[in-house]
Amino acid sequence: MTTNNKYLLQGLDCADCALKIEKGVEKLPGVQSARVDFATATLHVEGTPNPAAVRQRVQDLGYQLASRPLQQRSRRGFWQYLLQERNNRLALLGGVLLLISFGLLRLGLDSRLVSGLQIVALTIAGFPILREAVMNLIINRQFDANLLMGLAAVGAVLIGETSEAATLVFLFAIAEALEGYTAERSRRALGDLADLAPTTALRLKEGREELVPIEALAIGDRLIIKPGERVPMDGIVLQGESQLNQAPVTGESLPVTKTPGDSLFAGSVNGAGGLEIQVTHLAADNTLRRILHLV
Repeated sequence: MTTNNKYLLQGLDCADCALKIEKGVEKLPGVQSARVDFATATLHVEGTPNPAAVRQRVQDLGYQLASRPLQQRSRRGFWQYLLQERNNRLALLGGVLLLISFGLLRLGLDSRLVSGLQIVALTIAGFPILREAVMNLIINRQFDANLLMGLAAVGAVLIGETSEAATLVFLFAIAEALEGYTAERSRRALGDLADLAPTTALRLKEGREELVPIEALAIGDRLIIKPGERVPMDGIVLQGESQLNQAPVTGESLPVTKTPGDSLFAGSVNGAGGLEIQVTHLAADNTLRRILHLV
């Protein structure tokens, strides 16, 4: 039986990386299609895949499957991010050895010793990059920037420019770390935005109130928004008057008064008054979802 399987990715730092994972996973037995949502770092696999095989394929390509959503993981500063990721730790170690080699060179030590230390630094910092490039070449039959970087470093060593080769690889590894850290923070911000809207709403139907998932709501449904609650859906005020805090959505610094006929944004926070509203957009097409889609 064909199923839609979801896997959370860790270390996904570019759109090209997402394509690389898609192509690699699609080659696995039982997989009909694979799609990576780069914005949420989620891998969607159609078919009957072996989860262990999917995990191994992702690891072979240089990435990891996460055990928890990004919003449930601890927030990390840049230095924490560098120290907690294995590839980043190797890059930092290579950078330290490179600095030591420059210091030894200034002290007038044997250039062969300095070159040897620089080659060690190059090997440590460049190993994850070259491994990822080789596995991508084997699995996807595809050249990428990592392979070009590895060839450039090897070429520099062959012509005797070991310091340039080690510096090049170190800077490339740190640049990828910066890219990954920025992508993680962006995904967390998008996740915080998506979490603004409640997952349920109080629907008024035939004079009765019922709590339903927002996915079950249709355009034209009437909702009750109690004081202090977040607005679950885009809508128009039918009855009531209240001040709403729209700052999470629009950035407005002051609450906005809403009366019958005014529109409301999903994610806004209701003030002291109760409101009855009519839904104007489906859950997949509300203001927050459109912002996420545009991003």
